[in-house]
Amino acid sequence: MAVLSGQFKLVLEAQAQQKIQIAQLLRERSEAEGLSSLFPVTDKDELICLDHQIELGNRNWFVKIMTELLGSSGPKANLKYIITDELAVQYNVDRILGKASLKSLSFFYKALLGKTTM
Repeated sequence: MAVLSGQFKLVLEAQAQQKIQIAQLLRERSEAEGLSSLFPVTDKDELICLDHQIELGNRNWFVKIMTELLGSSGPKANLKYIITDELAVQYNVDRILGKASLKSLSFFYKALLGKTTM
């Protein structure tokens, strides 16, 4: 009987741990869904705000969401899912031809490249 009691206790502890993990995964999923609603970015102010959110928030989630939005084709084909075409024509990587630089938005730029460490 003592053996069964010990095994039952182990099962209950494992079940409690699983419940905690499931709750955490659901919380993270909800957070990710909220972040995906930020895309596509439509203007410079939103882009600057997004850069700041990436700096302060969970960078890994932003990288994951942006990577998913870009798909296997990468930024060249699917950038429109991250920033609108109208906004994209206002930027380039190195600030040439009078356009704003994506590198100046360092957290956004690194997330766009898929870098989780910044």
